[in-house]
Amino acid sequence: MQTQADDRQSAEEKIFGLRKKIDNYAAVGDADEVSRLQLKISELQKNHGAVTGKGKDENDERTA
Repeated sequence: MQTQADDRQSAEEKIFGLRKKIDNYAAVGDADEVSRLQLKISELQKNHGAVTGKGKDENDERTA
């Protein structure tokens, strides 16, 4: 059974990945997909209390 902290961490990791996807879809102008992903992020934030996305990005020295 996952604890609340584990659930929140998992949600933060998912949010991180979704935000990276949003960047890609926004770059090609797919507003519908960006909107869908933003809705998914808001659901994760509401359900798990995760307000930020945390993860590692090998291209970002702040998170690598």
